[in-house]
Amino acid sequence: MASQNKGCGCLTVVAGLLIAGAGGAYLYLRGNLPWQQFNFHQASSVIPYNTLAVTHVTTNQKQWSKLSDLVSPEAQKVIGSSLSIIAQNLPQENLNTIEQDILPWVEGISLAWVDDSRLLVVAGIKDKIKAFQYQKNLGQKYTIVTTDYRNVDINQIATQGNIFYYAILNNYLVIAEEKGTIELAINAQLSNSSYQDRPGIKALRQELKLKNLLIESYVDNPSDLEPEYREYLGQIRGFASGVGLVADGLHMQTIVKLDPSLVTSQLSSADRKFLASLPENTWLLISGHNLKQTWSDLVTHSENIPELEEFVREVRQGFATVSLNVDQDVFGWMNQEYAIALINSDQSTVSFGIGGLVLFKTSDPQTASNTFAQLSQLASENFITVQDRQIRRETITEWYQDSELLLSQGWLNKQTLGVTIVTPWEALTTSNQSLVQQESFKKINRYLPQKYSQYFYLDMNQLLDIFKNNFGIYAMILPQEALVVLESIDSIAGVNTMSRDNSSITDIIIYMNPHN
Repeated sequence: MASQNKGCGCLTVVAGLLIAGAGGAYLYLRGNLPWQQFNFHQASSVIPYNTLAVTHVTTNQKQWSKLSDLVSPEAQKVIGSSLSIIAQNLPQENLNTIEQDILPWVEGISLAWVDDSRLLVVAGIKDKIKAFQYQKNLGQKYTIVTTDYRNVDINQIATQGNIFYYAILNNYLVIAEEKGTIELAINAQLSNSSYQDRPGIKALRQELKLKNLLIESYVDNPSDLEPEYREYLGQIRGFASGVGLVADGLHMQTIVKLDPSLVTSQLSSADRKFLASLPENTWLLISGHNLKQTWSDLVTHSENIPELEEFVREVRQGFATVSLNVDQDVFGWMNQEYAIALINSDQSTVSFGIGGLVLFKTSDPQTASNTFAQLSQLASENFITVQDRQIRRETITEWYQDSELLLSQGWLNKQTLGVTIVTPWEALTTSNQSLVQQESFKKINRYLPQKYSQYFYLDMNQLLDIFKNNFGIYAMILPQEALVVLESIDSIAGVNTMSRDNSSITDIIIYMNPHN
């Protein structure tokens, strides 16, 4: 009895192993193994080492459905209508083939520009059974000629007068118009020297910090490019960009690794706390830090670029006509944060209710005051009325033309100079709430670095309200379809930062209006 029990136990274990093995093989063929990934990193293992550029697009339906959930139903209809127009111009047979026969077994597609004339397409195979069935159907419809290269089958197929080649490398299908391109992909996989192994690509992937990636692109060391491209990109050491999803919108990021010789100085960072002086009705904002350094770098680079050198000369000559030294009197004191903004203003002297604000933080307030005093003197000599007004014990200088306010200028504190354009000084000082306390502003900026070299913000809701309320012809300027799409956007913000290893990093957030 005891021996029978022992024998049954062995049979049970063996049967279990056989079932598990068969189930594992089936899952492997169906592509359902939890550790299988079809991302850019895996796909790049079959892309040749010396490839110029690669773009990877996810085909994961869950990812793309998250994107569609962010867009309002009205905007989805407009986008869907546009896509249907494009689809009408494509052969219906091709569309059906892609949707019904290819997408069910493909996961992730990479487009690799091996050189300036050869393209390699890499597609992950998530379901080997369906992929085999598709290949079998192709063999029944077209003549497939198979040749061996390093124990890998390369298949040649002719369709509608076009010839292309493909091979299956483990979990990836590689396709190209030339057999030699497929051979390069095979070599990359077998030699363990692929695009995945390039140190520059590894560094770029670590810097690209996006969640829920939809699209990503990489270029490593563009100096490998043909001479005609090298002239424009040769001083760039690497490039990466991507589009990902955040909870309420899209996150786009671009990284440009610069030649150290291009970075003449390390850019210091601005802080969004400086923007607390701006009112909540600010709908457009450009901000940054140290225009003095920016101008100095521009002058340095202009020494080797004739067109830029001519621009610098014209700027200097222009300010010299009003007795201002552009290096000292204009940019010399702009050595800290600055902000340029547009606001909604009921007291604006222009008909559509827009005002401008400019803020400068400086460590040299005396030079700044002298420059504006000189500009005020020049204005008074050219039919502009200049007068001072006391507001809360502060002297505010105002410019008028025909009794209409052009600008006002004063100091918010000992280091912050303020200027209002076609709107009274009170626009800067009487707001109940600051821009940085505005809910939309806080939401969109939680995804962006707190410190930056340059910053951009646009409140789309306020911008569209201006169009609707003040421009009778806005429908002619903005077609209804475009307006529907723009109305689904709440705001857009972007920052540029410099990393310690000479990378210029740009982040852009498109925050969507809730529509549920």
